[in-house]
Amino acid sequence: MEVLSKALHHAPQDAVLEHTKGLSNIFLQALDMVKMADPSMNKVDFSIVFAKLPDQTFAYQAETHVISAFREFVVKLNDSTFRPVFRRLYDWAFVHEGGMSVPENMVCLLSDCVRR
Repeated sequence: MEVLSKALHHAPQDAVLEHTKGLSNIFLQALDMVKMADPSMNKVDFSIVFAKLPDQTFAYQAETHVISAFREFVVKLNDSTFRPVFRRLYDWAFVHEGGMSVPENMVCLLSDCVRR
């Protein structure tokens, strides 16, 4: 995610806009991995995606890297391309299959994206 973050930071806006759909899919998948991570049980192995870190900080470090790269992505978007990305992110965070309620940690993750 650090490489993607740096690439997005240095990429021209036109290049980012051209690949908005693919990038938003990557970020939604990465956010899903962070959401499913249970650091105490290590249900998701982040060692494939992230450098080896102590088990206690795996999920936190993964979340930090994903949010940082996502922030670089959002900064490059214009209004017309940001709206569909935001709608998909909103649906990811608040709309669940089977009418399940929204877990608090997902609300915090989304608000963390906005605050940073």
